[in-house]
Amino acid sequence: MAGIVFDDVTKRYPDGTQAVSGLDLEVADGELLILVGPSGCGKSTALRMVAGLEEVSDGALRIDGRVVNDLAPKDRDVAMVFQNYALYPQMTVRQNMGFALKLAKVSKAEVDAKVREAAEVLDLTEHLDRRPGALSGGQRQRVAMGRAIVRAPKAFLMDEPLSNLDAKLRVQMRASIAHLQDRLGSTMLYVTHDQVEAMTLGDRVAVMRGGVLQQVGPPKVLYQRPANVFVAGFIGSPPMNFLPGELADDGLATPLGFTPLPDDLRQAVAASTLAGRAVVAGIRPEHLTRQRPDTALPALRFAATVDLAEELGAEVLAHFSAPPAPADLPDRALVARLTGATGELARGTRLDLWLDPHGLELFDPETGYSLRTAAPA
Repeated sequence: MAGIVFDDVTKRYPDGTQAVSGLDLEVADGELLILVGPSGCGKSTALRMVAGLEEVSDGALRIDGRVVNDLAPKDRDVAMVFQNYALYPQMTVRQNMGFALKLAKVSKAEVDAKVREAAEVLDLTEHLDRRPGALSGGQRQRVAMGRAIVRAPKAFLMDEPLSNLDAKLRVQMRASIAHLQDRLGSTMLYVTHDQVEAMTLGDRVAVMRGGVLQQVGPPKVLYQRPANVFVAGFIGSPPMNFLPGELADDGLATPLGFTPLPDDLRQAVAASTLAGRAVVAGIRPEHLTRQRPDTALPALRFAATVDLAEELGAEVLAHFSAPPAPADLPDRALVARLTGATGELARGTRLDLWLDPHGLELFDPETGYSLRTAAPA
């Protein structure tokens, strides 16, 4: 296996469109790294540059320490799994999985051994003599992965491999991919637009927007300490709530009321140039509760009227509107994640909610960056 390094990599098309801008990113040997972002953010373009399907305009792309900018795809020793399974319908599972080795003139005995080994890993042994048309979507995707595994490449590249599956199969396949990567110890670069998929699969997650890397780190770090408003709003389901805020010496004023700041945020404010100025305040839905938070700080209590209640069994997502305030924010609707026995929450139900000040994040309204980081990741 081998690591992958993007060293100030840019992809620019002839019409001037810049799909990827100065990407600096390292995928460690044996790591499963997820590239995530909305459509058009440059994540698939970055993956295709690794595969050799797109040329690098500027910068250096390294696989196993070797610059591969000018190498043909067949010479890079990587295997790609596409959103489209791209299986040969007239071939059996066994023939599909071993086809690339057959083209490479590998002996029949070695092909059979590698196919059997991969089939065992992917729980496909009993399906080796069936054709793709007789398989489920999840089984076909495993065949596509098996075709990559038998080549024993330096790295696996996965481009939205689960997008064509239904919700239940996606959950099953996420577990299968995580188990597979752990068993093989392989280097994987995985592209998805689904942030839930990214958060549950990746050792680390790299968030892209408009061709620019926004933040990279373990899923928990991205969730708890987003670098900017975009990452905070993109990572998390439901996403972070945003409110306009005004800093004061002893706390933060928001449309919901006034709240003191915990010590770490007070220090971040003191180190910034925003003291006494407007900020964007972010709060995760689980930090809006019906019970007073366990904190020595005075917690903010406020009234909310339910616009919509999503009953999810163990929890309820209560949607309500913030009081009007002049601010250009991503969304003025707020969501509280309420757990335990809450009773039926019909539209128009009035709730008394608490805001946990330890769950607050503060962002510069001009740059969008968190006051904790104050600069791009």
